[in-house]
Amino acid sequence: MQVFSYGNRKLPKETLIVNITSAAACPSEKLGFCRCSEVCYAKKCERIYKAYSHKNTLIESYMYLWDDRDLKEMLMYYILYSPVKIKYVRLNEAGDFPNQQSVNRWSNIGKWLYKVFGIKTYCYTCREDLNFSGVNFIVNASSPNIKGHRWFFCVNKDQFEQLPSEAVKCKGDCHKCTLCYSSKYQGVIYCKQH
Repeated sequence: MQVFSYGNRKLPKETLIVNITSAAACPSEKLGFCRCSEVCYAKKCERIYKAYSHKNTLIESYMYLWDDRDLKEMLMYYILYSPVKIKYVRLNEAGDFPNQQSVNRWSNIGKWLYKVFGIKTYCYTCREDLNFSGVNFIVNASSPNIKGHRWFFCVNKDQFEQLPSEAVKCKGDCHKCTLCYSSKYQGVIYCKQH
């Protein structure tokens, strides 16, 4: 079974994707923090692609069994034997952080990834109840109540099209833009719901 994956239709192949939870069991949705649960792209993928859903559910259960050494060894394997040089690790393509312990764990792993491989780690999160201060990964917060690097705000198609011209808009394709994971920008990025 492939634990992690290399990019997807929107993410470049040099991005290693790590899902901590499944979209179906997303902690942010269960706690009422997610504002996009009705149009969640990850939930849609899990409904359509049963193998993807099964993999995410299985990995979620393993995340509680693996210690940091296990995760670092797997990450190292995926990085050293990847088809292209890995530049980024994306956390939570599906789901979100289950608890503060998970945030702290991935902060330590993010520090290790940067120190050993020069790889930046980043995430998107709705977890308003967790502390992201001083973490060793880039936080794209889906709520203004989260102390992150920037606010990533989803709006519907009509709202997106009516944003002022100076608004920073997600291009919807990370092959064309690195604003969320490779910049020092600290404002709002508007994303069109898909």
